[in-house]
Amino acid sequence: MKKIFIFLVLLLISSCIFAQTANITNGGTITIIDVIDVIPPLNFTRLEENMKLVAFEILIDNTNGNTDINFTWGGIEVRDSQGFSYIGSASHFDLKKPALPARIYVESGGLLRGWFTFAIHQDSPLSGLRIRINSSFYGFQSDWVRVVIE
Repeated sequence: MKKIFIFLVLLLISSCIFAQTANITNGGTITIIDVIDVIPPLNFTRLEENMKLVAFEILIDNTNGNTDINFTWGGIEVRDSQGFSYIGSASHFDLKKPALPARIYVESGGLLRGWFTFAIHQDSPLSGLRIRINSSFYGFQSDWVRVVIE
């Protein structure tokens, strides 16, 4: 029994995700709270070969922002540790609940927390993934936020 308990504690410690935060140009912030591999439902057929699904739980904090934050899934970019970029797609967005809406809007002074799912290459490890908001249409972006798993 003691060995099982120690194993579980080590497993929890070894895969701990540390929240990372980056600034958004309007004064808000984006924080990665959690990252997980997602197993698609059996009837899910829209995943390309050699790809896997990864879900990010994020918090967009606009309590100190000087303008509203407004963008779509296409304004979220994921980059893996090898430098490959992946752009958001509405076809995967609601596999982990509560999902962020397809159009993300956070008023100045507001908060939004939720999940979004990306298809990335199956060999890309979770540690080292980075995300950012890049909304050229609305004129703002965030710095890169890196996934840190220790």
